[in-house]
Amino acid sequence: MADARPDLPVPAALSVNRHLDVSDDPGLHRSVAIGAMWTHGALIAGKLIVLVNTVILARMLLPDDFGLVAISLVILAYMETAASLGSGAAIVWRHDEPEKTAAVALSMGLAGSLLVGGLTFAAAPIFADFFKDGRISEMVRVLSICFLLTSPASIFSSLLQRRMEFRRRAVAEIGKALAKGVVGIGLAAGGLGAWSLVWGHIAGQTFGLALLWWLSGWRPRLSLDRDILRQISRYGSLVALIELLGMATKNIDFLVIGRWFDPSSLGIYVLGFALIDQVVMSVCWAASQALFPAYSRMQRNRDALRRSCRESLAVIAAIALPAAAGIAVVAQPLVLLFFGEKWLPAVPVMQALAFYAMIYALSFNLSDIYKATGRPHILTLIAVANLILAMPILIVATRWGIVGVAFGQVLVALTTTILNWIVVWRVVGIGVDILYQAVRAPLVATALMVVSCLAVDNLGTIGSTPLRLAVLVATGMLVYALALRLFAPQLVEMAIRLAFAESRQDAPQGKASQ
Repeated sequence: MADARPDLPVPAALSVNRHLDVSDDPGLHRSVAIGAMWTHGALIAGKLIVLVNTVILARMLLPDDFGLVAISLVILAYMETAASLGSGAAIVWRHDEPEKTAAVALSMGLAGSLLVGGLTFAAAPIFADFFKDGRISEMVRVLSICFLLTSPASIFSSLLQRRMEFRRRAVAEIGKALAKGVVGIGLAAGGLGAWSLVWGHIAGQTFGLALLWWLSGWRPRLSLDRDILRQISRYGSLVALIELLGMATKNIDFLVIGRWFDPSSLGIYVLGFALIDQVVMSVCWAASQALFPAYSRMQRNRDALRRSCRESLAVIAAIALPAAAGIAVVAQPLVLLFFGEKWLPAVPVMQALAFYAMIYALSFNLSDIYKATGRPHILTLIAVANLILAMPILIVATRWGIVGVAFGQVLVALTTTILNWIVVWRVVGIGVDILYQAVRAPLVATALMVVSCLAVDNLGTIGSTPLRLAVLVATGMLVYALALRLFAPQLVEMAIRLAFAESRQDAPQGKASQ
């Protein structure tokens, strides 16, 4: 097993404490648990708000509107990632002088945003030609405003993440989702169509930035300290490249559908992906926000890192697997009840993407291990390999329509997950035994849940769509809870402890207690 040394400079604070087992500190474990709980709680609240917004807007708008805005937002996301230069992640990674680091990172981010934002504005007609729809040009130019919002917002957010002040980040996320929904729905009711989604997005970003600024307690300033700039620019550029490649892989299905099909088809696909993203993928993201700073603290202790990886993956699997499988089972009554018949073509897309989400969840936290141990270049190589593989698979899959593209994503996710586990075993020493131990019980419980739900549904005695949905959800939750209690009681006990941990948590030190 290779044990390569980090290729990136390690801050002095870590070098001094290289022999300390900070991972065994009960306070750290408690902070990680509470952080994950608050982060996921915020995501649940935020995603519920987004889900309500989506339901309302889906009733008011057409698939063409959703597809058109989806293309514009994907373009914006690519360009914003390139502009950020990984400055936010560098704040979390660098342990010394966080406020000085934030000042340098803010300078980097604003410079990158002005440059890339201007290029995006100028290149808008080129994007419109590529996707064969002239309306995209004007939308991309209006959305270029967001470059000046997301860059400073990422700095404030990263400062809160570094301090593990997840409650404050939760407030900002919820406020952003509320602002986006209120403005978007109001404008849609006024007949603005796709533009209601555009202005809703800008309103959410603006309000989110204001909240993060206030909650972070940091007075922003600019700095170009050479030593700090040298450290974080190297690390940040690698992280930005990783994020850009990861985004390319994750959103390549949107790009392929946007290029080979019309905006209406993309709108159907976007809705099918929306529930999977809001319910399942958010679990992985929430865990990542708490795990990255925690893994960074235990980067020198391999045994602790293995334990933490196993435990975190078990929790992610216990939530993500049944959520994805459950959406696949109830997709038809869910779409009929909340979105209407015009969105029924999204059902098979949603069911295919449920398998994609289940596979994706099984290796998601490995990216945080690479970053925390100073090896983001590994993620770069994996992302490049993934992108090279994904492009021909998804293009060929267009022969079977948007459902074919969804199943193409499943194949790509499976290949990437296998590759990821091989690499992390060879480099960090975390093998598939960790994966097996973590997902065995949740996978068995999920299988029993699916079989029970299908058996109940096939009885054919359930009448209305709302009743059918309610019965399937109740059956799935009951069977899964009982099965998990039988096969993995420790996971259930952990969830109960976390549910009440906040009431026993002492007020945190620093800004969070002010």
